[in-house]
Amino acid sequence: MTISEEIKQQALKRAGNRCECMRPSHHTESKGRCFQSWDLEVHHILAVAAGGKDTLENCEVLCYQCRDRIHRYGKP
Repeated sequence: MTISEEIKQQALKRAGNRCECMRPSHHTESKGRCFQSWDLEVHHILAVAAGGKDTLENCEVLCYQCRDRIHRYGKP
C-alpha cells in the first residue's frame, strides 16, 4: 500500500529530512544511528499486509541503504 503524501511530509518533517534508522547492526561506526540526508523514502515499520496501519506512527524515514538492508536481511 502506498503511504499518503501528507503522511510522507509529516514523517520527513519529524525526521528532520534524515534517515531515522537506529539499528546498531546497520551503523556500527556511528553508534547505531544513520544520519544520511539523501535518497530518503518513507517506509512502513509493520507492513500493511501484516496488519500495520497507514499512519505516521507506523512509518519511518529511511535512506536507500538502510531500506535495502531491512528488506535483504530483516529488521535487526
